[in-house]
Amino acid sequence: MMKKKYHRRKWPEHQIEVLRAVYLLRPCPSTLERQSLAMHFGCSPRSVQVWFQNQRQRNEFVPTSTTFSDALWLISSDGEDD
Repeated sequence: MMKKKYHRRKWPEHQIEVLRAVYLLRPCPSTLERQSLAMHFGCSPRSVQVWFQNQRQRNEFVPTSTTFSDALWLISSDGEDD
């Protein structure tokens, strides 16, 4: 019996933007939040879970108390200093 070949998921840019915005608010989303995102994106909840795990691993500092307005400011500024 042959194994199925695993195909790595390539996240479209607009989905990455949504995932990053959610990550700023909640670095560890609940199961229901992951399921909701997966349904919205048309992928598996496991794919969303792995994205958040990878994102937490890549960041040395995980924000613990980012407010919604802080997250919006970070998204809108794109890291540019005015």
